[in-house]
Amino acid sequence: MLTEQQIRKIKAMRNVDGLSVNKIAKRIGVSYATARKYALLSTGDTVPRYSDRKRKPEEHREIIESFIRYNKEAETGKQWLTIERMYSLLEDRHGVLNYTARTLQRYVKDVLKYKQDIAFVPLQHDAGCAQIDFGTDYAYICGEHREIKHLVVNFPHSGRNVTVALPSENRECLLWGLVRIFKYIGGVPRVIRIDNASTMVDRGKEYPLNEVFEKFSVHYGFKVERCNPASGHEKGCVERGVDTTRKSLLSPIPVIDDFEQFNDRLLRNSERLMKGKRYGTEQSKKELWNDDLSALKPIPALEYHPIRWEVRHTDKSGIVSVDTHRYSTSSMTANTLVHVKIGAFDIEIYDRGMKFVVFHKRCYYGTGSIDLTTYEDSFVRSPKALYGSGVATEEEAKEVASVSKDERKPLVRALLMKKYRNRVTEYTVENGHYNKAFQGVVRRGYDMSASEAKQRST
Repeated sequence: MLTEQQIRKIKAMRNVDGLSVNKIAKRIGVSYATARKYALLSTGDTVPRYSDRKRKPEEHREIIESFIRYNKEAETGKQWLTIERMYSLLEDRHGVLNYTARTLQRYVKDVLKYKQDIAFVPLQHDAGCAQIDFGTDYAYICGEHREIKHLVVNFPHSGRNVTVALPSENRECLLWGLVRIFKYIGGVPRVIRIDNASTMVDRGKEYPLNEVFEKFSVHYGFKVERCNPASGHEKGCVERGVDTTRKSLLSPIPVIDDFEQFNDRLLRNSERLMKGKRYGTEQSKKELWNDDLSALKPIPALEYHPIRWEVRHTDKSGIVSVDTHRYSTSSMTANTLVHVKIGAFDIEIYDRGMKFVVFHKRCYYGTGSIDLTTYEDSFVRSPKALYGSGVATEEEAKEVASVSKDERKPLVRALLMKKYRNRVTEYTVENGHYNKAFQGVVRRGYDMSASEAKQRST
């Protein structure tokens, strides 16, 4: 088979130099029939030709086909076998190969016809419609390297990505993040396309919306469009948006001390991604984003609270478990039923009569949150428990035990205030609550020692 250079040389000899076919055949070193074929062939008639010879990877065809079947049957594309990985696995089995990874790539594409089964069609997106998805990232939280999630709301019409960071992908975090984004952009998308995550969809034959997310959509008045199972390409804009926001806003690994403050910065920084023109259009992203904003639905006047209520039973220590994490209640609610108000970042516990008991920051890392400020009566009855629980030193516990029960209460209160001073600030400032046991102590200050409290009580 002649090369393209030899073919062009034959044409030049015939058309430019005017040589006969016989002379061309002798100079090129080919047969008369071959020289005549290419000499009389017009330039537009040349077509690429492929060799029918056996390709080198053919000897490993069975193994390569098994790799391709694995990729097609894989549940997720995150662990697909790439060409480089296939090549390395073949080297592990057969030693040094007599062909390169590039040759293997051409073989897989041309001979085995391994390609996507369907062709994707470019779509047009209406203004005011959105797609949502979660991404997984990492951050330093309280000095520790932790996994976090970031929720992305993408508007395909303008390409705008609005994102918030969250400690988890649970239902409360999802709804809290959407409410936060709605408030930031000043409206609600008319249509939201979702995947089949369990936080929004109940598993079943038809994948219906779960009750909580359906109520959420009804409250804000947006229509929900669900993707088909295992069809992430049906919301490809937000899939790309997750990667864009990760690289542009969450790299390098961020430090998060407070999710509220961090998300305020994250939302403001997301506006920096609105530079330039929208891909495939002559309009700028900002112009198209204005179209999205004008098409949004207004936020309802009635505020939505992304919480859930559960009834739980405490153990004999007054500890209740929520999502594998342990939270303290009080000595008065030990071994009984309590009502738990669960939010994305907070947990409030109420007794059977719906009287407030205690407030906790919701735990996503570690074992739980133990607050002993509500165990005052137990410490008054058993002062030694102050030392055993780490509230006081052994000397302070003995000092409390040396007085009568009536005199112990202010001492115990002072020690608990000293141990949990920050928690009282949380109750008072952030939530309008504080433990009833501290109603008289909050006004007196935090730093009273046991001796000072004893003097003031007398």
